[in-house]
Amino acid sequence: MMIRTALLAWTMMMVHVSAQTPPPPPPPEEGGAGGDGGSSIDLSKIPIPEADRQIEEEVLTPEERRLTPIQVAVVPVGFIPPPIIEIGKDGMPREKYRHPLAYPPAVYHVKTGKGTVRVLGSQNQVGPFTRVPMMSTLSLSYERPPDPEGDEDADEGEVDLVKIDDFSIPGSATHLVVVLWKEPSAKRWTSPRSTLIDVSPGRLKANSVVMVNASGGELAMHRGDVLFKVKPDHKGPLELGMNAKGEMPLILAAPAGNGWSQLVNQVIAPRKDEKAFIVAWRVPPSPAQPTGVAFSCVRKRLTKAEPFEEKQRP
Repeated sequence: MMIRTALLAWTMMMVHVSAQTPPPPPPPEEGGAGGDGGSSIDLSKIPIPEADRQIEEEVLTPEERRLTPIQVAVVPVGFIPPPIIEIGKDGMPREKYRHPLAYPPAVYHVKTGKGTVRVLGSQNQVGPFTRVPMMSTLSLSYERPPDPEGDEDADEGEVDLVKIDDFSIPGSATHLVVVLWKEPSAKRWTSPRSTLIDVSPGRLKANSVVMVNASGGELAMHRGDVLFKVKPDHKGPLELGMNAKGEMPLILAAPAGNGWSQLVNQVIAPRKDEKAFIVAWRVPPSPAQPTGVAFSCVRKRLTKAEPFEEKQRP
């Protein structure tokens, strides 16, 4: 009798626990899933701290503050090596040291008349846009990350900037994306390669997406029923089929043996003030990614930048 009562109590407890188990999370929104097994987080929705805005103002000359700003984003593209875990003599796991530039830099600087404007880079996706003054040349550097095994006497407050390149800016540009990548043979992001993409809304058609192919090989996309190939070095707009509702089928494939393996098959529907940014990069082949190609697809709002200072009315 006691055993039967105990079993009944245990059964009732499990039913109560099961009833309180929350439902599974909803599926990701269309256009927001990445090919690396996770979701692409839109970092542009993170508000800019007021302290950062004040610093931005201080590095501008009076002339630059009166200029109409342009929006700049930096995108380092490439495989992120996983941590190396070793078992110590005491039997405890420890992460093996990697040089900081085994990973892409996270902080970049655009030169201004009085200093620099900091721009944050988002790995493998277009991150937040940052206001910079309109200029004829965009001078970009990256902030060298501190090396834990480097010089202990180095000044902690000193920022070490490494020049990347100077880019000519079209006079009518409003939104720019700088794409960075490194050669497969390079072990570190010491001297990344770069290119500038003008993604100003006035230059992009309604049915266009911005495609960055850093996979090292051709990719295939469908435009309606037509299959076309994306060149290995393509970094710029592509036009897709669009219906009356503004929906565009995104069908992307990578080479697999003698054929193609589909990476994504979904419908994206950016708003009128948005564009879809698709980034593909090389990864080590695995059961989850047999083609050795990962991708991300995010939608970004391309809104007009607010002026640095209000113009005085006459």
